[in-house]
Amino acid sequence: MKVILLALISLLGMTGAAAQEADGPTDLAGSQWQLVLMRNGGVVTPVILEGEVTLDFTNGTEFGGSGGCNSYGGTLGIDGENVIIGPIVSTRMACADSARMTQGSMYFERLQATARLEVVGRYLFLMAVNGRSELRFVARGAYGLT
Repeated sequence: MKVILLALISLLGMTGAAAQEADGPTDLAGSQWQLVLMRNGGVVTPVILEGEVTLDFTNGTEFGGSGGCNSYGGTLGIDGENVIIGPIVSTRMACADSARMTQGSMYFERLQATARLEVVGRYLFLMAVNGRSELRFVARGAYGLT
């Protein structure tokens, strides 16, 4: 699996610079991530911390996690620098909080639109076709947060 490594990622600006060695995992199999930032059409959308949004790579071709209210799963393929996300399947439980339900829907849309991924240190960036980072995660478990 090819992962693009970039040097400096601004924690607020979501931009990258020159290539470097990363501190985090280069093989995503078994890695676990927590969403910390989401971009909605160029506007940064705060992430609701209750009901964590997570992304776990079970192996090199499958992933799953929690969208905050609903669990989900899917497949991915990597072709050079490109990531191809297969159809995402999820449970359809309603949240008591409509903001969390909206966030989950936005997350699934952004995740499905992923075309590239980058790992820098403890951060995972999923980007749409235009190269702008739309989802930012921080490592959990053995790779970071516990």
